[in-house]
Amino acid sequence: MQTSLISVLAVSVLALLAPVLTSRLRPVVIPVAAMEVLLGIVFGRTGFGFLQPTAVTAFLSLFGLSYLMFLSGLEVDVVRLMRPSTADRRGLATAALTAVALLGAGILGGLELQRLGIVGNGLALGLLLGSSAPTVVLPTLKEGRRTGTQFGRTVLLVSLLLDVVGLLGVSVIAGLRAGGRPARSRPRRRPRYIAGLIPAASGKMPTDMAQTLGELAELIDQRATALASQAIQESQPWVRRLGPPPTDPTRRAAWEQQVRTIAAYRDRYGLTGGDPLGPAPSGQGQRLDYQRADTATRQAQATASDRAQHRRGPDQQIDSGRDLGR
Repeated sequence: MQTSLISVLAVSVLALLAPVLTSRLRPVVIPVAAMEVLLGIVFGRTGFGFLQPTAVTAFLSLFGLSYLMFLSGLEVDVVRLMRPSTADRRGLATAALTAVALLGAGILGGLELQRLGIVGNGLALGLLLGSSAPTVVLPTLKEGRRTGTQFGRTVLLVSLLLDVVGLLGVSVIAGLRAGGRPARSRPRRRPRYIAGLIPAASGKMPTDMAQTLGELAELIDQRATALASQAIQESQPWVRRLGPPPTDPTRRAAWEQQVRTIAAYRDRYGLTGGDPLGPAPSGQGQRLDYQRADTATRQAQATASDRAQHRRGPDQQIDSGRDLGR
């Protein structure tokens, strides 16, 4: 959270510095929006790397983009477009011709890059190259106080037309490439837990890191197995509260797996009492481990209870010594 707040503060300071820097560069005219982009490049990961994207800055960027797109739509006078004057007709014609020319140039450039083997889909790239950026155009027009002029309305209309056509075109191309059907999601793999308790690391990682984590997981498994075997052999109090171990080999193996998970939990949090898990924790991290260990406890008691009921008869009960309703 502290890193996110520092990033937001730094971005705010740079945004305040942008108009100051542009005013110092007179007579060179640089829009404030362009200066903000340059500052983002210089201080971001492409430049010095002082600022790194965080969840907070990502949310603010999406929110700001949506807000600027909404403001761009507010600047369009629909009534005036429905009843244009002579000057408005010229502006509309100019906007349409400019949009077609820019879009055509972008598509031709994308197709040429595809022919050269640089990109795979030249049409989609061409639509993106031909599209404009209302989020930069609108602040620039407002800075120059030209949103109410014929020139400003024409430029903004060209920008919006290109942006809408580009977004729709790319969406259609993506849908056609997917065969018109939503892509099937991969079946979700069940997470693997070390000693039945600790989530194992997954995903792509360097080979040496994967090897180190694998060796560490093996050591944890071995220690949990040794602790569980010792507790069973010594018939420690917390093991007795799980009930008698099953005699069936398959059920016995499953029961010992649950005991191993409980032993790993007790070893990780330094429990020494007779209750298998001790009191319920308040911390979030330990609470997740407690839930897994509690599930293992219930399953071990259920296995022992089934075995005892089968041996003693359905009318007899076994006192596991643990409040299962907790």
